[in-house]
Amino acid sequence: MSTPSISDGSERDNGGIPAATIACHEVLQQCKHVESLRNANWAENQLAGFNLWNSLWKASRSSGSSLENRLLLQPMKKSMIRSMIILFKNSARKCIEIGTVPSHSGTI
Repeated sequence: MSTPSISDGSERDNGGIPAATIACHEVLQQCKHVESLRNANWAENQLAGFNLWNSLWKASRSSGSSLENRLLLQPMKKSMIRSMIILFKNSARKCIEIGTVPSHSGTI
C-alpha cells in the first residue's frame, strides 16, 4: 500500500483565518486516508467537528459576515484564533506522520 501524498498546508500559514481554515481542512481530509486514524471513526469525527465549527463561524469565508471580518477591530483575538487553527492543523499532520510509520500497528 502506498503512502498518500501529504501536504502540510504551511504555504497558507502566512494568510488569515480563511487560509488557515482551508489548510487545516485539507490536512483533516488527508487523515481519512490513514488506516490507523480511521479506527473508531477518529478521522471522520475530527473532520465533522471541524466542518461544523467552520460552518457556524464562517471561518473559511473572507467576505460578508466571515469570522475574519467580524474580528477586524480585534487583532489579538484574530491572531489567537488563527494560531489555534494552525496548531490543530499541525497536530493532525503529526497524527498522519505517526499513523503512517510502517512499524506502527496500534491506533492513535
